[in-house]
Amino acid sequence: MTRGAYLIWKKEMLEVVRDRRTLFFTVVFPLLLYPGLFLVTSQVALESQAQVESETAVVAVHPAVPEGLRARVDDATVRLEDAPDLAAAREALRAETLAAVLDVGPDFEAHVAGTGTRTLPIAFDATREVSQRVRGQLEKWLLELGRALADRRLEARSLPATTARPILLEDNNIAPPEAVGGHFLGRIAPLLILMMIAMGAFYPAIEVTVGEKERGTLQTLLTAPVTAFQIISGKFLSVFAVSALAGAANLVSIGLLLLLASRFPGEISEAISIDISLGAGAAIAWVALLSGLFFAAVMMMVATWAKSGKEAQAWMTPVYLLTILPTTIAQMPGIELDGGLRIAPVLSHALALRELLEGAVDLGDLFAVTVSSLLYTGLALVVAARSFEHEATVLGDGGFLRPSGARHIPEPVVPGGDAMAFLAVVFVLLFYGGALLQSWHLLGGVAITQWLLILAPCLAFLRWRKADVRQSLGLATPPWTAWVAAIALGLSAWYPVLYGASRLASEVDSPSRRMLEETFRQLLGAEVPLALVLFAVAVSPAVCEEVLFRGVLLRAFLRRQSPRMAVLSTALLFGAFHMSVDRFFPTALLGVVLGLMAVRFGSLWPGVVFHGLHNGVSVLLARFEVQVPGITGEGPVDPVHVGAVVAAVALGALLIARGSGGRVRAAAEPPGP
Repeated sequence: MTRGAYLIWKKEMLEVVRDRRTLFFTVVFPLLLYPGLFLVTSQVALESQAQVESETAVVAVHPAVPEGLRARVDDATVRLEDAPDLAAAREALRAETLAAVLDVGPDFEAHVAGTGTRTLPIAFDATREVSQRVRGQLEKWLLELGRALADRRLEARSLPATTARPILLEDNNIAPPEAVGGHFLGRIAPLLILMMIAMGAFYPAIEVTVGEKERGTLQTLLTAPVTAFQIISGKFLSVFAVSALAGAANLVSIGLLLLLASRFPGEISEAISIDISLGAGAAIAWVALLSGLFFAAVMMMVATWAKSGKEAQAWMTPVYLLTILPTTIAQMPGIELDGGLRIAPVLSHALALRELLEGAVDLGDLFAVTVSSLLYTGLALVVAARSFEHEATVLGDGGFLRPSGARHIPEPVVPGGDAMAFLAVVFVLLFYGGALLQSWHLLGGVAITQWLLILAPCLAFLRWRKADVRQSLGLATPPWTAWVAAIALGLSAWYPVLYGASRLASEVDSPSRRMLEETFRQLLGAEVPLALVLFAVAVSPAVCEEVLFRGVLLRAFLRRQSPRMAVLSTALLFGAFHMSVDRFFPTALLGVVLGLMAVRFGSLWPGVVFHGLHNGVSVLLARFEVQVPGITGEGPVDPVHVGAVVAAVALGALLIARGSGGRVRAAAEPPGP
């Protein structure tokens, strides 16, 4: 740490120490939270369970209670009553005056004395705990009665009771109490730890960035003999220190609670034990440290975009809530720390914590988590540091970042924050409306979704914002080289995409990919006219999705971001927008190419052509079952095909690299006097 960064860190930490509220919620609150949760939930659970078990339950048996069943009722809280009227008994069950209704049918005793089987319906109310309890008790008593009747039948035929029970099962749990305890803890602790670490970074990140803007002290700080990176480093380390303190307090609180629980007598302490080795404890602390670094950097980055404390909270609250989703996913069965999940932000931390608590983490996986987490942290820090280099940050006009010397696009282009909010609205429309439309008619629903739920809202949004449609969408006429690049890439990009998909399919069996392939096969059914398929799957996404991502979003991001950051941001959103883990990376990569074309050629149209050709070629290959060796057919890849694809991709890349971004830069210049 340089002297300048150290001085900034010391200043911020002194302010944190003076803020007693921050210290309370960071250190004291976690120490109170877990014992409080444990005491309250355990007491409530015990009281509720005792009430359910002690409540007297009345069971109506139609038409009368069999003596064999009555003899097996060994619970004083259950009372069996005759019910000659079955309809009246079921009505009483709905009125909650009965706990269950058992229909044994007429002549029950005579029937079971023979050799037949009788089905006994049990009516109960799944929304009432007492009714569910009685249903389980009846099942137990009736199974006992059934075994007794079977033994009686066998005895009457001089057969041993084992004749009807050729197989008996015996549970033999090989998991030691330590493994059971680790598994239990691994399902709940990562969520609590990561949420509290994120919360520890939440308010300090706002205070050291937007707080200084509002107090007017940031201008003075930027005139000091320290660099922007030293400023952001010192502030980041102070935010991280508070976040790490929150994480440590949570780990200590959980540890103390587990130590207390291990002293409980009875079956619980015998069946569940928490035994974490020194090495595993150190690794858990390391992952918590990585999480603190990551959350501190991300929240610092987001906070620098805000103009005020209220806006910062509005931006950062969704970021905080998004930490819940990966940690929830980590609790699902079958989700393991392997493959691409080792580098997934937050999710990799949650999985690593879970597996460390369960005692099953691999050092290679932990190394991948460490490297990827530090890279994400560094990237967020660089973005935040660049923000402090611009006058807009000092004046409280944070917004998205832009490189030195970049100017604002005139007001007719919508702001980036508004564009992001609009994207969220479109996502909600697609998630609900698109699903309904496609369940009504798959092909027609896909087309209507594009035009009605993507394009129409885009045009309505621009009109509502009084934005210039031509500027906001980039509808300028591109140079002829743009058309050549779009055609060359559109006719060749499908090859590496399908090649990567085929290699992935051979390595990983993904249910989501199988479902996607089945949907694609339904779209390409031979009974559907090819022209309609091309319109729905190729033309519609090419126009509507490009208007949204390379039009509204990209141009909005270019107000404050550098071209590279704007392209990367829209590409990642483009990949996430397709709501498929298997499609995220190839779609995001295509989004990068589409964004570069839009920026370098200053127009939306080349991306529309490229997008349409790429989707169209994929449709034609699948519709006519074209066998491409190594991709859609057997055998190694054809060198001629590879050469042609490489030549076309190289031509497109060269034309994009040589393309002038003059049209975008011209749009960014304010009108002259």
